[in-house]
Order: sequence, then structure tokens, then C-alpha cells
Amino acid sequence: MVEYPRRKGVSTMLYRGKIKGNAIEFECGLPYEEGIDVCVIVESLDEDLRPGIPADIVRMVLESPHISDEDIEALERSIQDGKSPPSKGWSFDEP
Repeated sequence: MVEYPRRKGVSTMLYRGKIKGNAIEFECGLPYEEGIDVCVIVESLDEDLRPGIPADIVRMVLESPHISDEDIEALERSIQDGKSPPSKGWSFDEP
């Protein structure tokens, strides 16, 4: 258990536990009476199960296959080739 600095009237503590079905089983007992309302923030301690970790996102961007300048030019050419002029007799400006 790690106890953080207390805010006025609020006791904040960190506990470790395991998910058991739809509940969390803590390694040690909690110092609260049964039925008391608490705020629970859940964070996986398993590095492979922590989606959206900023460091992982940066690592994936840096390690992902990079697109070459030639690939970008080919894509831009394909986009230009696929464009067709608007049909005659129709305009966004007309009601």
C-alpha cells in the first residue's frame, strides 16, 4: 500500500489486486467499512495490456514501416488520376 498526500477530507491510497470476475481481490484488506462509497481507478500492471500508453504510441510511430518518397508520389498520382471533373449543369452555388 502506498499512501499519497491527503487532500482536505480525502484519504487516497494505492492498493494492488487481481481481477476476479466482476470484482477486484486486493492483496490486503481495505481500511473502510463495508458499503462505503469509494472512487476506484483501475490500471493494468501488465505492460502488454495497457492500451494507449504514450510511450508505446511514440515507439510504434517510430518503428512502423516508413513510406518512401516514391510511394507518396505514386499515391498522389493515383489520387490525381482518379479525380473527375464535375458534371456540367450542376453547381454548389445554385439553389
